[in-house]
Amino acid sequence: MKFSPQQVKRFRDEGWLGVPEFWTDREISAMRVELQGLRDAGLLHNVSTECDGTTCSKRKANLQLCPMYPHSRFFRAMPFADKVAQAIGQLIGDPVILHLDQVFLKPAVHGAGTNWHQDIACFRIPDPLGGTAMWTAMHDATVANKTDSDRAGIAHHFVNGSMKDIRWRKKKLSENPWLSGPAASGGEREYGERISGTWEREVERLH
Repeated sequence: MKFSPQQVKRFRDEGWLGVPEFWTDREISAMRVELQGLRDAGLLHNVSTECDGTTCSKRKANLQLCPMYPHSRFFRAMPFADKVAQAIGQLIGDPVILHLDQVFLKPAVHGAGTNWHQDIACFRIPDPLGGTAMWTAMHDATVANKTDSDRAGIAHHFVNGSMKDIRWRKKKLSENPWLSGPAASGGEREYGERISGTWEREVERLH
């Protein structure tokens, strides 16, 4: 995935970049299959609350799972797809580290949105352009499909590994795998097995 100078400039000037064809239809289809499996297993939890901010809502639902990697070999392999590190490295620079992975599912009819927020606040790093989030929409969110269909998306947060402020790092090594640079091991150091190079096989497994 090679970005043009204009695309990189847009990201650095405006803080975001849309890439509609980043994932293939086959990859998106596999994501939906795997997500349904996680949902059927009861691994997604409703984070919507009533007005008191603590009581789980029975009227609206925003189903989430964070992190995903302990529960799915498929989603664990997703950030190790070659095009991911290549793309993110062009935007925030190498080396690239995965900060977290998370899925959001807004169920049909009673799905609730997520409040406006800045993902960069999660990183707690000195340079706001030293980190970014990659949002993958698994379903079209358009006026045409309204709210009578499920809408789900995956969020990956990435940080440039050269950031000197390391307060954002997790305690477990597996939670912050290096995706590029000299410290990258393809997942062997973090997970005890090689994850890099398995994405296409994981996609085919679900077809």
